[in-house]
Amino acid sequence: MSRRSVSVSLPRRRRDGPDFALPMINVIFLMMLYFLVAGTITQRDELAIVPPLTQSYPPERLPRPLLVIVDTQTVLIDGRPLERGNLAAGIQTGLNGAPGSQTVNILAPRSMAADTLLDVAAELGAAGIGVRIVSLDERSAAAGGAP
Repeated sequence: MSRRSVSVSLPRRRRDGPDFALPMINVIFLMMLYFLVAGTITQRDELAIVPPLTQSYPPERLPRPLLVIVDTQTVLIDGRPLERGNLAAGIQTGLNGAPGSQTVNILAPRSMAADTLLDVAAELGAAGIGVRIVSLDERSAAAGGAP
């Protein structure tokens, strides 16, 4: 018995149409780029913040006790000068006279560096004094309205 080898050649598989994988990947990639560029994480209202204006204000309409930070070394509590080194003790003395008030309102110029304001707020917070930041809108200051 002899063995005979028979070779059978199979026909090559023909592509019936074009391959759509590459164009589909390109479209998905372009859509991703579009949404990355067009989309934004922040809301539009967040981008339109107007810094407060503290150059002229009606002092009689501002809440009390009011701590006005003029610069890094000059502060006023209800119009009276206060030493920056004795800030917490001076405010505590002033708050004891006011019934039920353990919160101070802070007004600072808009050109002041944030670290100065944060230092004052941290110092008052460490002394157990509540802090509320007062700001004036340019429109209400010009019209003589409430802050």
